[in-house]
Amino acid sequence: MKRANGTGGIAKLSGKRRKPFVATVTKGWECDEDKLRQARVTLGYYETRKAAREALDAYLQAPIERPRITLKELYDEWSAVKYPRISKSTEATYTEPIYGMIVKDIRTPDMQKIIDANQHMSMSALKDIRSVLHMLLRQAVQQDIVHKNYAEFLILPKRERAEREIFTELEIKRLFKNGRDKWVQSILIMLYTGFRIEELLLLTQFSI
Repeated sequence: MKRANGTGGIAKLSGKRRKPFVATVTKGWECDEDKLRQARVTLGYYETRKAAREALDAYLQAPIERPRITLKELYDEWSAVKYPRISKSTEATYTEPIYGMIVKDIRTPDMQKIIDANQHMSMSALKDIRSVLHMLLRQAVQQDIVHKNYAEFLILPKRERAEREIFTELEIKRLFKNGRDKWVQSILIMLYTGFRIEELLLLTQFSI
């Protein structure tokens, strides 16, 4: 059944594909060799015509801008403003596992896998990961790329509060007496900066 003008189109691609149906919408007109033609945007690829039609109808009710933007592309735009000098190691730790995913297709379980895969990290680091994902999706909402921030539903692991032993003044003096040792230097850095071991190891010469 042909769709009404202005409501997008659905086509079936040739060959054997897992998602053979493509949904497109018209986003104005463009000039090509002095000829006007419709500027079409691909919403996505779907396993069935019904799924493509539902996606198209949902888009028409609440249009999504830049439907094919990936998380990597969104992250690059966001970090260029928020963290223009962020280190590559930190960047990879946060979002690399789902870089290639299209933002509008990302759901809570996709992001939860990142949290679950890094449970060896400190609670502070896990909160940082959740915070970055939350801010990325919030920006996507603001730009009408998505209509819901699924990072709001991420769950951090529960941990019992551990009792900590602190260095005495005498122990700190002994550390300074052996300050030429590189391991002692690392301990002193963590002692006076509050860095955890994994945070110290992530530092590079470009970290500021």
